[in-house]
Formats: sequence, structure tokens, C-alpha cells
Amino acid sequence: MNVFQYLVWFIPMVVALDRRFCNFPREEIKRTVDGEQFKEAQSAIITANTEFALKLFKHVASKSSEAKASPTQNIVFSPLSISTALSTLVLGAGSTTHQEILDVLNLNHTQEAQVHGALAHLHRTLNQPKGQLQVNIGNAIFVDEKMEILQRFHNDTKHYHQAKIAKTDFKDGPQEVKRKINDHVKNKTEGKIPEFIKDLKPDAVMVLVNYVLFKWEWKHPFGPLLTAQDTFFVGSGTTVKVPMMSNPGVYNLHQDKEHSCTVIELPYKSQVSMLLIVPDHGKIHDVEEALSMDVITGWRKSMGKCKINLHLPKFSFTSSLDLKKVLGDLGMAMAFSDRANFSGISQNNKLWVSQAVHKVVFNVGEKGTEETPSTGFGLTLFSVNPDIKVNRSFLVLVIDDDTDTILFMGRITNPTKKDVEL
Repeated sequence: MNVFQYLVWFIPMVVALDRRFCNFPREEIKRTVDGEQFKEAQSAIITANTEFALKLFKHVASKSSEAKASPTQNIVFSPLSISTALSTLVLGAGSTTHQEILDVLNLNHTQEAQVHGALAHLHRTLNQPKGQLQVNIGNAIFVDEKMEILQRFHNDTKHYHQAKIAKTDFKDGPQEVKRKINDHVKNKTEGKIPEFIKDLKPDAVMVLVNYVLFKWEWKHPFGPLLTAQDTFFVGSGTTVKVPMMSNPGVYNLHQDKEHSCTVIELPYKSQVSMLLIVPDHGKIHDVEEALSMDVITGWRKSMGKCKINLHLPKFSFTSSLDLKKVLGDLGMAMAFSDRANFSGISQNNKLWVSQAVHKVVFNVGEKGTEETPSTGFGLTLFSVNPDIKVNRSFLVLVIDDDTDTILFMGRITNPTKKDVEL
């Protein structure tokens, strides 16, 4: 089976008066020069990314649940993508704006020089070909052609984040600029999202686009002939019919009695794993509140191999997250106000973030997006192994095993929903 997951987010910025330019550290840590320092910086990035992911998830989950006993919204996002875009903004931010972004990312100013170098290395590592795994992380900055971008910001964004700066005539109007940006995103993401930006504010003069494209094949594919309609419990006595996939086999599994959940690892072919976290009935919110880096690490270390019949719903939906509101709630309000300081981007223009949107297309099925044949069934159709049926709200973590980086994180409460806006 292939699993395709894709996201992109954009940050339009508006212009006003000038501010003083601030200096920012730019030293990249060379792995060959100081391996221990680089290792510490890499560890700091991964730890910060995990803490940021959990903080963001808990906030969005609490806001999107109408009642404690009944979660109602699917949630999927990529903490790596969001932290990449925020790290690009950090390069041009100053004063309180700069500190608020670092705080949201769970980083501090003294780590910044090391962090940018380590983050660049992490992206290069993830972008390396891994057999059946396709990873493409990219950034682009569309800026009004009359706006003067500081050379240092131009160099740093290219050096650390491989960002392309595209001069664009914003006087052509929002519709024309939107078309150019959407064409760029469509091209870079193989046409999976033909129209990412629906509305662009007329006073925007700069748009930051970040996209991440992942394609995977399961190490042990699901067999299409084993998929059948089954019941999924949404909550409050409500059920929906879903195509339920089945795959008997040996899985890494852990039953956590303390946190009332079962954790199952589904490996891909190339050092990436999906963790399915299935809470006991009525325990979804308790599990969400208990999530921490130590808990996740403990789950992965405590797993043992078990023969089971795994039943997992097939689903596909698009999730859009309003980052302006979410990040503002988490303490990054300055960047979205006219008091923002992005003087490291342009000395002659005052900038602030006017919009910030994060979008994910999340597909899970037997064949995946490439529609490749699956051979994950046979005599095991008649296996008598115990069943584990994921037929109620569950959590998902997609983790790069080489770096322990959380690539995607989500909560699935209704597999039949196609579009979710948070």
C-alpha cells in the first residue's frame, strides 16, 4: 500500500513604515568540525519539534472538541512544515517578534545559530532518496518586485532553508498573484492541490509558501479484497459506515494500561513508521492530555511483536488550519499585528503577517495514490489471530525513524469527512 500525505502553508505579509535593521547569528554548525556541538543542536531541534507538535496538537484538539465526551473534528498537521516556515520568519524577525516565535518553537536565542544549521541538515537528511519513500520539502517567498529585500535575508533563507525568492508584481492584483502562487504550488506538489490559496488580501506584498510532499509504501501492504464495509463509532451514539481494511500479520504492539490505550506500529518500506494510538472507549481526551515526549518514547521502547488481525478504516480528507489564530493563542501575537518587527527582511518597509494557513491532504488506503498492485493477502485470510479493530476515534503519529522527527500528527474521529477547517 502507498500512503500519500501532503501539505503546504502560506503567510502573506503587508507593508507599512520602516524599522531599524537587527543583526542575527548566522553561523552554521559544521558536523565535521564539531561533531558533539552539531549532535547537541540536532537533538535540540528534534526535541523542540516534538514539544511544539504536542503543544500545538493539544491546543487545536481542545478547541475543536465541542464536548469532553464527544470529539468532533479530524485533525492532521505537520509540525515539521510549520516549524520550517516559522524558522524562516525568525531569520527576519527582531525584538519581541523574534522572541515570541522562538518561544512558540520551544527554542531560545542562544541556540539559534546552531538551530538553523541543524535544521538545514535535518531537511537535507529527510530529502535524501530512501527507496520507496519520496520526500520533498521546499520553500518559496513571493515578494513584490518593488520591495527591497535585504541581501542577508536572501542569503540566509537560501542557505538554511533552500528558499526561492520570486519577484512578483503585486500591482497586478490579488487574483493574478494568487494564480502565480497556486501554479507554483500545483507544480511542486504534482497537482495534488490545484488551488491552495482561495483568498489573498489586497494589501499583501509578500507571501511565504512552505510545502512538504511525502509518498510511502507500506512494508506489509493491505489486501484490497479484504476491505469491507463496517461500522465506525463517531461518538454520542453516532455511527458511520466506512470501508474497513484488514491485514493479518505480526506487528509491534504495546497495551498501555496506565493511559488506557493500545499502540500499534505500522512500518513503511523506508525507515518511516506510523503509530496508531487507539484509546479505550471514552478515553480519547484522557490519552490526548497525557501525550508527552516521554510517553511516546516509552511506547516505542515497550513494544513487542504480536500476531493480530488489524482492521483500519480507509479514509481521505483535507485539513486546513488557521495558524494566525492558533499561533496567536500560543503566544505569537506580535507577528500578526502592525507592531511586528521584521526589519531583518527589509529596512525600508514595515511588515507583518496578515494571513497564515496550513493545509494537509491525508490519504490512507490499500493501494495509495499511485494505484500500485497490492499483494498483502493470501492464505492468511483465514487466520485465527486476535482482532484489533480501529473502529473509534484514534490518534496518528508518522515518525521518521532515522531522526525521530514527527512528520505528521493527527486525530481521526470521523473517516467519512472529506474537508475540515480548524
